[in-house]
Amino acid sequence: MRAFVAAAVASLIAGASAISAPAHAAPISDRDYIQLTRCAGLTAGADEDAAPLLDAIKKANRRQAQLIQDRGRSARRDASVQMRMSSGETRERLQAERTSRCPALLAAVTAA
Repeated sequence: MRAFVAAAVASLIAGASAISAPAHAAPISDRDYIQLTRCAGLTAGADEDAAPLLDAIKKANRRQAQLIQDRGRSARRDASVQMRMSSGETRERLQAERTSRCPALLAAVTAA
């Protein structure tokens, strides 16, 4: 009986400490960060609102190394130019990337 009571108390304490522990957002990978910035560039290049992506980038900036932030800025700039200058099949490919990969990535980043 004592073992059962001790086990119950231990599980209650473990559960309470897990609840009271602050939840820290897990940092996103460097690859996901650069892809997120590319998505912002594609969205801006398509003359659409990139604010949700830019907010996610701003939050993730605090956790990324300066080199990765620089690569992200370059990816965003390049993607914006690609979207504005493209036409035909290339534009369709970029639009497909923006509409398929970007929302899923934004959802994953904001959920983290």
